[in-house]
Amino acid sequence: MFTKFQLRKAFSMQVVNARLRLNLSQFQVAEKMSVSVRWVQRIESGAKLPGFYLAMRLIAFLQIDMQELLAAISNNPEQQSEAGSAG
Repeated sequence: MFTKFQLRKAFSMQVVNARLRLNLSQFQVAEKMSVSVRWVQRIESGAKLPGFYLAMRLIAFLQIDMQELLAAISNNPEQQSEAGSAG
């Protein structure tokens, strides 16, 4: 099981990594998601979790791999290495 802190941290890391992988700025993400740059900053810092609908839109837009996200949330090194080598 995981805590809310672990969930925020794992989600924020996945968002930052995906945004950088796609070479997007926080402004570009905010614009596409129709939210403020501050919202993106709070998500990326782990200060806030988006609601379900916005989280799903963000995951789809940034092409975040759900297996990697779930492995990061559960903080299981075996799952993370399997997810990383599967792509």
